[in-house]
Amino acid sequence: MANFSWISIPLCFFVSMMLGTGAIGHPSKESVQGNAIVIGFIILTGVLCGIIALCGIPKYGAKGLLWPALTGILLWLGLGTLGFLSIPALRLIQKRAAAAHAAKAHKMDLAPVVHTPGAERLQDAEFAFSFDVPPGYRPVPAASKPAQYRYFYMKPDNGELRSIILVSLSGGTQWAGQHLDPARVPLDKRSAMISFSWRGLVVDGSRIREKAPQGDYLTFNVQIPLKKRTVQISFCGPATKEAELHALAIQTLATFEGEPNWP
Repeated sequence: MANFSWISIPLCFFVSMMLGTGAIGHPSKESVQGNAIVIGFIILTGVLCGIIALCGIPKYGAKGLLWPALTGILLWLGLGTLGFLSIPALRLIQKRAAAAHAAKAHKMDLAPVVHTPGAERLQDAEFAFSFDVPPGYRPVPAASKPAQYRYFYMKPDNGELRSIILVSLSGGTQWAGQHLDPARVPLDKRSAMISFSWRGLVVDGSRIREKAPQGDYLTFNVQIPLKKRTVQISFCGPATKEAELHALAIQTLATFEGEPNWP
């Protein structure tokens, strides 16, 4: 029994491998449950044999019982603790794998670019994207541009809030076809998650309303999942011009070029 306590560990891995080999493809629910019962029986038997062997030490002595039994019990406890601690990581991996599979299933060719007449073309060679800057918008001087924005364009409005186009980079990448969970996005009552179409591909966005000394301000943020980095384009302006800002976002996205980050 003492020896079986630790022998049950390699035995469990061997049986698990054999059962997995025999279930190539899509195993049935019954086979999965049967495999779990077999593996669980081996684990339980190994732990119980170790405990029984330890209980026999007062009668038979520690030689040949203590270390084999103790090794088996401690190894099973260590493996159990490791498995318990790894559950959140495994769930995260499974969730990401499912998201990647879902995104891959929706892989598509983007619609052709529709350029804006009279617009200047912004070209970003480092992150391999480009789009038409709408007529009337001018780049803010580098000395005045906040560091968190890669590009900053402004359109003067006489006596009103200025309309702004901002381009920034996210801290990582996002799969094309994968969408943010609204429940995990920190938005207040004045904000909401919305969707945009980037040349036929549905991408995430948000609508944020804020107050400024000059009046209410509205921002549409659009997340574009590119191969090298997720790019966010923000369209900001007076809340009274919401329809114009929304149309501007749609028009600009129709001109945006870049390689989607397909799984």
